[in-house]
Amino acid sequence: MKGRTRMWRYRHAVTRYVDPVLRPIAGRLPSFGIVTHRGRKTGRTYETPVNVFRRGDDYVFFLTYGSDVDWVKNCLAAGGCMIRTRGRDVRLVEPELIEDPELSLAPGFVRLVEKHLAGVSEVLRMRRVSEAPSIDIHPLRRNELVLVSKTLTNRSARLHRERLERQEGGGFTYLIAWRDGRPIGHVGIDWPDDRRPRHELEWGADRAVVHDLEVAPSERDRGVGRAMLLALEDRVRARGLVEIGLGTGLSEGYAAARHLYRSLGYVERPGTLHLESARSPFKPPKEAWIDILTTWFKTL
Repeated sequence: MKGRTRMWRYRHAVTRYVDPVLRPIAGRLPSFGIVTHRGRKTGRTYETPVNVFRRGDDYVFFLTYGSDVDWVKNCLAAGGCMIRTRGRDVRLVEPELIEDPELSLAPGFVRLVEKHLAGVSEVLRMRRVSEAPSIDIHPLRRNELVLVSKTLTNRSARLHRERLERQEGGGFTYLIAWRDGRPIGHVGIDWPDDRRPRHELEWGADRAVVHDLEVAPSERDRGVGRAMLLALEDRVRARGLVEIGLGTGLSEGYAAARHLYRSLGYVERPGTLHLESARSPFKPPKEAWIDILTTWFKTL
């Protein structure tokens, strides 16, 4: 069948047994990468280990199972993806499916394996885009509160105000990312505070905590989350602290966040599974939600 190779029958076994082994290391290995793509129907974010080769500004994928696999379809539908390869995150666009039975762009050994053993005849090519325009990241100012509340509406105006008040009290920093005068994301830093013994009980007396990293939907996959975390880490260092903690979910909806944290050196701590619940402030309705989270740490 067109779009499938001789390796098609093995794809589920590879996904189940091989991909979990490759996923933690593929983003650092030569000729490998982790493609982050969003489901066409589910809207969920997925991470798929792949073989990838760079040719100038082009990234070339020799499709071992053919073009009928979901990650290829998702990239074609979305017009691109993010890939982590050789330790760097790269935004790829303009996906082009090429029929190339000779695999002319492949290195010799890869051509031997993919062409003669797997029967590959299709190649996916995407182009690297330049980094996003510069982002300004600074703590929320009182004269910015109204614009932030009107623009970053995934959080209520009351919540933005409460975070600003906490920041003015000294135990919290509320970083806002801006592009061209428009707020595009936020992240908080919970600081160790003698007035908040619960923080010391849960996180320790010398550890800052990442709080509610969020990027506007139109700005996702453009490096904003990474930029905010790096700015956060700079502020933690400036305070003389060397450890950061955070909690993140286990569901597919958190896959992109886990990928980002892992790429920046955060490590999930075993045995930290816990529940977090809250009630939405928006109407209607005021729905409650429950997340299953694990705890991650990084030493700066």
